Formats: sequence, C-alpha cells, structure tokens
Amino acid sequence: MCAETAEVLAWTKEAEQLRTSFTEATNTGRQVLVVVGAGCAVSAGMPEMQGIYSDLYRRVSSLPSPSSDRQAVKDLLLWLKVLSSGAAPRSIAAKALGSLQLVLQR
Repeated sequence: MCAETAEVLAWTKEAEQLRTSFTEATNTGRQVLVVVGAGCAVSAGMPEMQGIYSDLYRRVSSLPSPSSDRQAVKDLLLWLKVLSSGAAPRSIAAKALGSLQLVLQR
C-alpha cells in the first residue's frame, strides 16, 4: 500500500469516528460544540482568543434579551468577561461558547 492510500484510509477512519461520535452525542441530547480555527497563528493576522471573547462580550451586552433568557445571558456575560481577562480554563470557554449558541438560537 502506498503512503498516500494509507493516509486517505487513516483520514477516512478518523472521519467515520467523528461522525459516529457526533451522532451518538446528538442522539442523547448532548450539545456538540465545534471550534474552528484551532492552531491559526497570530502572526498570520488571526486575533487572539482574549480579543475574540472581548468582542463577543461587547456584542452580547448590546443584545436585547427576553426575560426568559436573562439568567443565561447573565451567566454568558460573566464567562466572557473572565475569558477576556485570560484568567479562565478551557472548560469555561466551552461552557461560554455552548451557552452562546443556545442564547443566539432563541
């Protein structure tokens, strides 16, 4: 087997594993959070995550929120504020980005 074929087969296997994991997660009611852009370099002009969280905080702060979503928005703003300071672990980032998806869907 040539190297290119082996590489394609490896990617195919990984893609199938991802699809299976995604399907299992959605079938059990879990929320899937896809983060695009991991590994992009600041030197290539990509913003740092702190800047992204600061921008999200500013944008979410300016959105009107229905009374039913006030607590969710309040929690989201707190998480984004902490993330924009650079003092939060990735678990908070995952919660914030997942919460952002829910708030924006409403």
